[in-house]
Amino acid sequence: MSAPAHPAQTLHSPTPVLSVGPVVLPAPGRAVDLQVRVSAPVTGNELPVVLLSHGLGFSNNLSSLNGYAPLADFWAARGFVVIQPTHLDSRTLNLDPDIPGVAAHWRTRAEDMKSK
Repeated sequence: MSAPAHPAQTLHSPTPVLSVGPVVLPAPGRAVDLQVRVSAPVTGNELPVVLLSHGLGFSNNLSSLNGYAPLADFWAARGFVVIQPTHLDSRTLNLDPDIPGVAAHWRTRAEDMKSK
């Protein structure tokens, strides 16, 4: 039997994970710069990327940046780079909902996930 073509195909053998956050990305025209957490296996290169942008429900405790760590770690340990953004509707940012762009979360979430 041959070895998997890519580490992501080895879903049964987890690898240690490194997570870094917040990584602040300049975002001109956005109410605040984009904060993300990046999780990845400690080894590997040319890894596939998962953009983990969860739910639209509010959490009083965790943002996208800090929430869902077990899920992010699961995928990272299996060969994926996982990027978790903190969207403008996150309560952890304490933004006034009247700031342009904050209330239109369905638009800003899509913008947050686009490469510029």
